[in-house]
Amino acid sequence: NVDADEVISQALRQEIRALLSQPRIEADGYAVKIVEVLPGEESPAEGAHGLSAVRLYRRSRGSYNPSPVHDRVEMADGAVTARLRGVVEHHSILTLDQFAAKLSAYSALQAADAHRRGRRVSSLRVGVEFPYAFLRAYVGRRQFRRGVVGFLMALHYALFRTTRMAKIHALGSENRTLRALLALDTP
Repeated sequence: NVDADEVISQALRQEIRALLSQPRIEADGYAVKIVEVLPGEESPAEGAHGLSAVRLYRRSRGSYNPSPVHDRVEMADGAVTARLRGVVEHHSILTLDQFAAKLSAYSALQAADAHRRGRRVSSLRVGVEFPYAFLRAYVGRRQFRRGVVGFLMALHYALFRTTRMAKIHALGSENRTLRALLALDTP
């Protein structure tokens, strides 16, 4: 499956056609790398962040999980998965303002889901999340290679992660100021 803001690369398209033309397909599901393409880019930048997800699968051996925030395919026990080399280009970011609004809304959904599942986050974790997440994105995901653009992406990623942790913490807290600040008590 492909989301509306995703484009299958030519290499992946050819790889899928070759796979489907085989008389016998060995795997039950195939993971592909989904790579972020930013505004102004025609293709993923070298070192662009990506994640791997199963996107091509036998419906009898895999299905989407019921979570409202983690839209991924879960394969049945014993299902065989393989990886395709081509990529899916993900064009989800239109502007930094749109990206920030999307991350804010998504953090609320993720926090509510985590809280429902009994997850708790300490105030210490909230406090260390920003520098940890920034370094993970800027250095670990090599965003530093993208200059100012990479810095801004790492900054937004760290803010998203920290806000999500703060919301999970606040949902388990009686601190009315914190809950109001994070808009958790609004209808």
